[in-house]
Amino acid sequence: MRRAFPLGRLPVRITETTFSPSDYDAFLKREGESIATFRRTQQQAFNEERSRWSAQDSSGVSAEPTAAAPVVTVEAGYTAVESPVAGSLWKHAVTPGAW
Repeated sequence: MRRAFPLGRLPVRITETTFSPSDYDAFLKREGESIATFRRTQQQAFNEERSRWSAQDSSGVSAEPTAAAPVVTVEAGYTAVESPVAGSLWKHAVTPGAW
């Protein structure tokens, strides 16, 4: 699944429904203990991972980038798009000259 999803090869099942705040509140009340247990476990794992990162940093491994970002040259007629979010274009459904 993890490999197929970003490639657009995972069939996604979409179920149309209506959101019910009272049903959601009942769910939260019913599952509250397991949700709290999960959150504690998640937070503990996060704290442990942060500790490992700190230990790596103090052992001489630098978190700073080792090289400057490359200079990108954009050809005439094209526009560069920058984003703080990583991503990739996996499908381009436009034929040349369609714009």
